[in-house]
Amino acid sequence: MEKKNFRGIDEVRITSWKNVYIRSWDREDSEIRYSQSSDFEDRLEGSCLSIFSKRNLLISIPATVKVVIQSVSGNCEILNGFQEVVINKVDGNLEIEQTNSVSVDKVGGNVRVGKIKDNGHFVNIGGNIKLNSGGSLLQLEHVGGNLTATSEQLAINGKVGGNAKLNIKSLLDQESKLFAGGNLKLSFSGSPDMELIASSGGLIKVELNGEVEKTSGKIFKRTFGTGLKKLEVRAGGNIKISSEAWDEELEMNFMESSESHWDDLERQVEMRVENDFGINFTGLFDLERQIGNEVQSRTRKAEERIQQAMEKINRKVGFSNGFNVSEDLPNQGSSSVTNQKQSTGVSDEERMLILKMLQEKKITAEEADRLLEALELS
Repeated sequence: MEKKNFRGIDEVRITSWKNVYIRSWDREDSEIRYSQSSDFEDRLEGSCLSIFSKRNLLISIPATVKVVIQSVSGNCEILNGFQEVVINKVDGNLEIEQTNSVSVDKVGGNVRVGKIKDNGHFVNIGGNIKLNSGGSLLQLEHVGGNLTATSEQLAINGKVGGNAKLNIKSLLDQESKLFAGGNLKLSFSGSPDMELIASSGGLIKVELNGEVEKTSGKIFKRTFGTGLKKLEVRAGGNIKISSEAWDEELEMNFMESSESHWDDLERQVEMRVENDFGINFTGLFDLERQIGNEVQSRTRKAEERIQQAMEKINRKVGFSNGFNVSEDLPNQGSSSVTNQKQSTGVSDEERMLILKMLQEKKITAEEADRLLEALELS
């Protein structure tokens, strides 16, 4: 791979059509490794370095440099520790070993963060998210998969498509909402001060202030302390809220970032380039994106039809003891097409989404049959 070095960099902005690997190091300069056969551009404006590449990038920079990921079509790994990380868009998976603060707008895959020292803000995560926040604030909005997190303070107003498991000390906002498609477990370190409203498709178990309460099939309301803050939770499965705090942080392992491992990674990247047999595939990216947009459009139409069918059924009989599954319908960016028995009323995309919801236990087999029947008649 080719190398470029820069000095006096305070911020780096990165756009890549492939994977990006970033590490912090003790040196004062910044080093960019990029494929010789790729389209690569860099622009230095003052102390801000902008980078564009159609292939993989290996970036080594001081921990004080602000990292801004503008767009990465593959995976992004950020190793060691940084003061500030901003993620605008990553289509694949995102891994951050440690950072003082992080803001994530959109990730298509999974997210893992080893430790956030101060503030963390996560908006749209397509897959699972797992993180440790030892700082003062963790803000979460929408997660397509499972959520597992520890935090000093939590500010949340969003949905989780799968299970949610949280260990926190206190709520930040006056009103917080969390809707989970699967099970929900919320553990407080100490006695919370809040008004709790909980509803689920399964059981609700609350173990706070030395008391244990259980219920099912109805809304649970209870005030703890002064009740100045309000927490509303809903889940398609079971809900458990307790003061059983976790003893340790979530354990996560990340890729080695020593000089020898970095050189090994460079050789692996070069081998991938050689396996392209000298063919320039960069022209296929526009076609790939066009296909992706078409798949997303068809999937959205399928989701809209399923949601309409759900709402129609909800008006008649309801889903899962009153839990409205339609509000937790997953928003997938792509859809697999499988050759199944065809019908005039139900598309392949709709069948796949219903099967996915059934597999994730967001609906029962009987509810899946109702949806298929409703779509056949629509």
